[in-house]
Amino acid sequence: MTHLGETIRMLRIEQNMSQSQLAQTAGVARSYVSMIESGARTNIGTQTLERMAAALGLHAGAILSRVGVAFSSLEPLELSPEVRRLAERIDALPPGAHERAITLVDSVVRGLHAAHREQAHAKAIGEMGDGLS
Repeated sequence: MTHLGETIRMLRIEQNMSQSQLAQTAGVARSYVSMIESGARTNIGTQTLERMAAALGLHAGAILSRVGVAFSSLEPLELSPEVRRLAERIDALPPGAHERAITLVDSVVRGLHAAHREQAHAKAIGEMGDGLS
């Protein structure tokens, strides 16, 4: 089975479209299209997928069905109002800034997760030490 990026690449080539043309029409950076097609980027937002599909003359469901995902089976993602506002603000950025913002937010969230894991680990070690005394 092909992954989503391979499918997008095949569809783009069938349309005689360059990565730059697809990126411009979908409102994303060419490097983002390249990462998706190569499989380096696998988490594609619904709105981005819909824009890329529209640029290819398709619906997102048609692309997903080619990779074995039933569009109707996807559960809607519940986002808090704060996350929704942040996502809307990031989506409104120009393509290059959009990708940098996503990278920055991803880095911050990864750092917060790592800090949380370290705190939980330190707490567990402290609790184990308390039980030894």
